[in-house]
Amino acid sequence: MGVLRGLHTYIRAYFRDHIDNDTFIFTSQKNESPIHRSNFYVGVKGIMFKAGINKKGLHIYRHTCAMQLYRKSRDILVTKEKLRHSDIKTTMIYAQAEKSDVANAMR
Repeated sequence: MGVLRGLHTYIRAYFRDHIDNDTFIFTSQKNESPIHRSNFYVGVKGIMFKAGINKKGLHIYRHTCAMQLYRKSRDILVTKEKLRHSDIKTTMIYAQAEKSDVANAMR
């Protein structure tokens, strides 16, 4: 977990210092156009494999970010829009109450 925390800290600092709102984060090597998402997934999957993180697919990270977004905002419509879901039913999986949420509400 220490490696992931360090990577997270590095990436946040890099974005803060080098990326503005008009810059693509992931660009092709040939020019500054954005890369296609399937190429992004292939690249990240290769990095994960080299790092020995091959038990989970890349989609688990999207799910984790979505859960954190919903838990912080408590707004299912915001979560739906950020995930670009066309149907609210798809987003509703993030609205499931967790045991810790229920326990905290009962205190």
